[in-house]
Amino acid sequence: MKSLAQQSSLPARLAVAPRCWWTSTRLVQRNWLENRLPNAIDSGVVGDNHFAILKDTDFLDALCDLLGPKPEAAASRIAVSEPAD
Repeated sequence: MKSLAQQSSLPARLAVAPRCWWTSTRLVQRNWLENRLPNAIDSGVVGDNHFAILKDTDFLDALCDLLGPKPEAAASRIAVSEPAD
């Protein structure tokens, strides 16, 4: 899988800048990807393995912030009524 990933070509046009989190054991891959995707956003190193990433509350909070509005923000949008046509 590693060999296949390293030999694959990247999409010609990415509409977004990929955001990347890394484990401390993947720093070589981090440098490799940074060279191939210079617009990628490096969000740092989180833990020593992929299981540690899923237990890191700061990481999970940051991920939730990226994926959507906080529940209170969504609730306030729902409560705002629009004027009648």
